[in-house]
Amino acid sequence: MIKPLKLLIIVLLALTTTFIFMGCGEEDPVADKDEPEEERIVPELTLHTTTMEFDPGRNEAALMIQENMEELGFKVDVRPLEHSTLVDRARRAPGEKDWHGLILGWSGRIERIDPDMFTYTLFHSSQAVQGGNNFHAYQDDEFDEIAKAQRKAMDTDERQELIYEAQEKLAEDAPMYVLYYVEGLNALNTEKWDEDTMIKTPEGLYNEWLPFYGEPLTDDSELRIGGLQDLDTVNPYAATSVFEWKLLRLVYDKLVRVGPGLEPKPWAAEDFEVSEEGDQVDVSLRDDMTFHDGKPVTPDDVVFTFENMIDVGVPYFEGFLDPIDQVELLEDDTIRFELEDPYAPFLTNTLGQIPILPKHIWEDIEEEENLSHPDEYENIPVIGSGPFEFSDWQRGEYLQIEKYEEYFEADEIDMDGINYIIYGHEEGQFGGLEQEAIEMVAEGFESDYVDRVDDIDHLELKTHPSIGLNYMSLNNSKPPFDDKAVRHAMGHLINHELLIDVLQDGYAMPGGAGRVISPANDFWRNPDVEEYEFDMDKARSILEEAGYEWDSEGRIYYPE
Repeated sequence: MIKPLKLLIIVLLALTTTFIFMGCGEEDPVADKDEPEEERIVPELTLHTTTMEFDPGRNEAALMIQENMEELGFKVDVRPLEHSTLVDRARRAPGEKDWHGLILGWSGRIERIDPDMFTYTLFHSSQAVQGGNNFHAYQDDEFDEIAKAQRKAMDTDERQELIYEAQEKLAEDAPMYVLYYVEGLNALNTEKWDEDTMIKTPEGLYNEWLPFYGEPLTDDSELRIGGLQDLDTVNPYAATSVFEWKLLRLVYDKLVRVGPGLEPKPWAAEDFEVSEEGDQVDVSLRDDMTFHDGKPVTPDDVVFTFENMIDVGVPYFEGFLDPIDQVELLEDDTIRFELEDPYAPFLTNTLGQIPILPKHIWEDIEEEENLSHPDEYENIPVIGSGPFEFSDWQRGEYLQIEKYEEYFEADEIDMDGINYIIYGHEEGQFGGLEQEAIEMVAEGFESDYVDRVDDIDHLELKTHPSIGLNYMSLNNSKPPFDDKAVRHAMGHLINHELLIDVLQDGYAMPGGAGRVISPANDFWRNPDVEEYEFDMDKARSILEEAGYEWDSEGRIYYPE
């Protein structure tokens, strides 16, 4: 919910910008010129964003950017979409994208502390496919070489240099703009949960280590978490959103979990060994694990999981599976991953994200259920081997998971279960905190609620610098954003400081083109990446130099 004062500020600033822009000269610069040919007019552009109910900040950001674009002669249609629909539009193949720009965000999940996610996965041309993560359809051979080279660099300092270079290249090409890095805001019911045990990671309170540390203060040991978005699926072949994976990673186990200290920890793996060259990884599996249906977890399940996901294709995981040449089971039950090339983030990005699937359920699922792909399977009940097992899912209302008593770390978990309760809007979610229907929220809340938290005795404000980001993606496969000049001009139309001050009350850090690594991830962030300062005149100059023209009414036209 945007405060009335904020809306007033937005309107006044927009009007001020308009008057300044209109008053730059007494004469109309195109008054004495022939009008440009009608066929060269830049048509109306479509800018997708989230609904006001789902994320007021992103919604208002779209309107503020629309205002500046229209001052420069573009006609922009802002279309808010329900979140899952928006993500589906973003993931379409380059030729199928029906939008010019969209505003979305990537959450700061702990596995994303490795910079590969925000370089290779989001920008390599191989990811510009149906279901891939390169939403911008950015394709550049030079960048691809840099992004691939950083994956092979096993020396940390060498890899840092390449990650720095990747950020500089992205700043130069400007395929998308980070709007801001939100400082995560959450609240905890400290009358029900011991705040000293509720561990925070770069993704905030709601993280995969929470169950292993959190201690209840009452006999009620079910943690209730509020969220604004229901899951679309509980199928690991189909899941693509943070809402889905934050729950699924507690139901499915992984060979590696990224620890609270951001180091890769053997988890379902008893141990792992990386060859000196970095192109071979041997994993030994724990022998005390069972799936939730009681069947043992075996090395064969692990081999099946990776081989099957590679064979059938899972676009969401494609960037993490691509480095694997083959997976084989040795005589001593060691699982050997042979990589095509050294892959520096293999432990965190691949072993730390791919869920172990029960072969006895998934091996013949396509034939048994008459499916064309495993992602079509409903997968209810969910059978994993993680610390929690599936209990109940009432779509649009709640999803419950409960502690798996046979889990190898069950004695370390004091939570009996987690109830993810879905609210239609942020005000309802905050009401849940206020009325003690929930004890925390999944993805944080807007800064408007900070003062209200301070006035509620049972709530304590919790903040964290996020490695996630909010961004504006530009469709590089579609005019006008296939033109680098227009993308550069866009950088000068985005007032990052205003977005932060007006929409986030200062609880954020500015972004920009190429600034894809959060300040919270200091080692990998290039502090010298080029800045695009907010400057409407500069934006117009860039377009003029590129041959763009305007008619007497101020509408912009493509170059001749």
